Amino acid sequence: MKTGVNIKFTNTRTGVASSSDGVALLCVQAVAVASTFKLNTLYKLSQPSDLTPLGITDTYDATNKVSLVRQVEEFYASAGNGATLYLIGVDKSSTMSEFVASDTFESLLRSTGLSAEGNPSPADRAKMIGVVFAPQDQAPSSGSYYADVIPTATALNTTLGNLWDAGFRAFAVLDGNNLKSVTDAPDFNTQDCPRVAVCDTTATLDSCASVGLVLGILSRQAVNYELSNVSAGPLPIQNAWFTDGTPVSSVLPAVFDTLGQKQHLFIRTRDTKSGYYFNDGATAEDSTMALSTIPANRVLNKIADYLHAYLTDIIGQTPPIDTDGDINEGYLSSVTENFYTTYTDPMITDGEIAGVNLELSSLSPFTSTRTVKAHLSIQQRPGIALIEADIEFVNSL
Repeated sequence: MKTGVNIKFTNTRTGVASSSDGVALLCVQAVAVASTFKLNTLYKLSQPSDLTPLGITDTYDATNKVSLVRQVEEFYASAGNGATLYLIGVDKSSTMSEFVASDTFESLLRSTGLSAEGNPSPADRAKMIGVVFAPQDQAPSSGSYYADVIPTATALNTTLGNLWDAGFRAFAVLDGNNLKSVTDAPDFNTQDCPRVAVCDTTATLDSCASVGLVLGILSRQAVNYELSNVSAGPLPIQNAWFTDGTPVSSVLPAVFDTLGQKQHLFIRTRDTKSGYYFNDGATAEDSTMALSTIPANRVLNKIADYLHAYLTDIIGQTPPIDTDGDINEGYLSSVTENFYTTYTDPMITDGEIAGVNLELSSLSPFTSTRTVKAHLSIQQRPGIALIEADIEFVNSL
């Protein structure tokens, strides 16, 4: 009969969201370098200087009109040397939306979870995906971005959804390349791409968003880390622009508010603070849905990986059976408590989640079905998003 563990996620409506977890992959439009850097090939980096043996130098981006070196450098500026970053170069003349929907892309992603001998290595698997286009010289003649941005968001979300069902769980940050107008950006509440965040801002004045910066920051943070965390200090950048060339420092708070409500990922200023900060970690999804943020994606993926690994270990066990032909409740309770102790209690202690509830039952009669049903409820621990304050004078206190 069929054996294994199948896990599904229901993207519930929760209201407005008032290690190895940081292993990242960059998929960048690029140009091959002789025999040293091949396209559609996976490379594993641990520092910017790892680009040198590939024949990629400081002049590579300018010569080829791409944003590869810059993205890698931005990643390591925040992540620090030693952080794992996989790199895939994609032909800059090709269509990225077609590539991320291809079997080649899926195969390359899967290979990040394999050792050199081809054995499963979950700790090495990419958990965060960045996708970056080549810089564009002219504003888009139609649409809200460079023409392939929205199709790539849709294709990327579909691919990650398919991989999630197969046990490979990750989220993505997409380059909101060549935004047409910061005041006329699309509303991502209806985009239905919960596993993809579209970044509209850059620390370098060109049309490519700073995807590497986002991944670099998250690579060293807990899975529930909020990019909007002001107490963490300003971003390690000197300037910031939207990908339409608008300086972030010139944008009014009302425009920031509108972009935030439209579920965009972007750098902004804070009125009482110097420097630059991210607005939040929005994904291209209805803001009232559970997977409308990057932290929710990271938390879900981590716990789902834990649950998958744990339940796999009980396959083939012969549990005690009650007289009605179902698994003894004491056994199921013991399995549940072991999961808490081993996996989720540490996450609660570390502040990554508020709590979980795992319900296990046998599909009756177990002696015939040989099937165990599991339902896991997760209570998030989100960051503060909005503060409403009133001030007044009074005659006495």
